[in-house]
Amino acid sequence: MEVTAKAIDEIYFELKRLREEPVGKDELMLVRNYLLGSFISSCDGPFALADRFKGINMYGLGYDYYSNYISTIKNTGPEKLMELANKYFKKEELIELVAGKK
Repeated sequence: MEVTAKAIDEIYFELKRLREEPVGKDELMLVRNYLLGSFISSCDGPFALADRFKGINMYGLGYDYYSNYISTIKNTGPEKLMELANKYFKKEELIELVAGKK
């Protein structure tokens, strides 16, 4: 139970940091590269490309959806991330879910 409490405290600490401190350049570049690499991997091969097209068609997205997705990843800066963290990571609005003993 002590480990669980420490883990929860650490999660809230990191969420608070996202709300109050801009993400560093190196960390932001690392995450951007990861997201872009994952996206490129998810488009590898004809079946994967067909799945991407199916998603666009099924959800009524425009053909520019993936271009916008890539642009958003490349152009979202630390200030915007702080804004989003303050909008979505409010401790009083989060729901804690613990599997096991709390």
